[in-house]
Amino acid sequence: MSQPSTQPASVAPAASAASATDAGAAADQGTSSDAERYVRPAVALSVNVMTLYKGINKRYCEYRRQNSAAPRYNGGYDDREGHYVVMYGEEVLDRYTVQEVLGKGSFGTVVRAFDSKYQEPVAMKISRSGNYFYEQGKLEVDIVLKLNNKSQLNDLVVKIRKVFIWKNHIVLVFELLSFNLYQLIKCTKFNGVSLDLTRKFAYQLLQVLRQLEQHKPPIIHCDLKPENVLLRDQHRSGIRVIDFGSACYYSAVPRHKYIQSRFYRSPEVILELPYNTAIDRWSLGCMLVELHVGTALFPGKTEIDQLVNFTQLLGPLPDEMVGKSPKKDRFYSATDGSLKTTRTLTHDRLANVIGVRTGGPRGSRRGQEGHDEETYGHFLDFVERLLKYDPAERMSCEEAFQHPFLAPLLVLEQQHLQMIRDREAAAAAGEAPAPSSSVTTSGPPKPTPKSSSA
Repeated sequence: MSQPSTQPASVAPAASAASATDAGAAADQGTSSDAERYVRPAVALSVNVMTLYKGINKRYCEYRRQNSAAPRYNGGYDDREGHYVVMYGEEVLDRYTVQEVLGKGSFGTVVRAFDSKYQEPVAMKISRSGNYFYEQGKLEVDIVLKLNNKSQLNDLVVKIRKVFIWKNHIVLVFELLSFNLYQLIKCTKFNGVSLDLTRKFAYQLLQVLRQLEQHKPPIIHCDLKPENVLLRDQHRSGIRVIDFGSACYYSAVPRHKYIQSRFYRSPEVILELPYNTAIDRWSLGCMLVELHVGTALFPGKTEIDQLVNFTQLLGPLPDEMVGKSPKKDRFYSATDGSLKTTRTLTHDRLANVIGVRTGGPRGSRRGQEGHDEETYGHFLDFVERLLKYDPAERMSCEEAFQHPFLAPLLVLEQQHLQMIRDREAAAAAGEAPAPSSSVTTSGPPKPTPKSSSA
């Protein structure tokens, strides 16, 4: 909101009178002036109410920052760790009005905001301040823009709208999507979704991972988990992958050592061995079991806890991998090679967790269509091949697309492609295409949790 020019006290009444006269003349001519905005309160509170409100709100947010009891960094815009201090209702770049915080992580804060230019809600990722986070933010922008230009991804990666610098923070503006897959699991009361829906999610995620691997150089997401996969529409099964804040291009020298959320962290990352795109396929295997069972497959509280969980369900890690690890002495005893843990090791099988022969997890799918023992056998084999300890033995994306577990979707895709070819041939021949119903996919349950995004 612009301010009236200041005048000496002795001439202020005359200036006000002159302003009032000018404003009246402007009003008589059917026009508006800056003076009228202040001299006529009715105009300020009606025609110019939004301008007035924004000016007041801007001053109020600034007042709160300067008078906060918390330690002030970056002029009151940052906390001690360099995270942006969000003020509800503040306007960023004179365009985006902050509405709520959607999430906060090691790389920054994500907020829901309203874009006044396009009159739509968006998700803004405000990275932490500092050179490291600035460079990582630039890398995220570079990767997402390249993926957005890949037609093969068919809208499977979140769309980036705008990038700018705000108060020494790099800000990424994304489309606002529906809720994430963890929220979906929560809506099932942690009982998990059907095998059919799990299959649809697996198919789409493999399409993303295949494109990441085929890129030159290959791209590693480094943080694939249910929270980073969002539904495009809460009533459909279409998804988009978000949060490439940890992503990197594959190289012989790993860019990061601490990557992947613990529940989905691969053995080679825990052991600090060289890693490649196969770590994302390990995360995918963990995710798929969690989506169907309803709880995390490896819910370790520490990395040693994770190794114990791996061993109990999948058997001991290969001696060759353990022997090459710089963290070997931290995790394993030098005397007998056993894990350094106070937990009593028990042994289970992945088949029991999934419920291959017992009607699904806890018998909850017994008798349901699409949950017979043969289908569960395909699912078990599919996941076990994704959870191979040795990255070189882990199932590739191309192998996964040929697996029997995904066969029902491949048949539907082939039918859809044939339908398109038939219509194109009919159009070329000048014939009216035969009416047919398009293949549709049923979506997940229809809960209404809070929206979330990148």
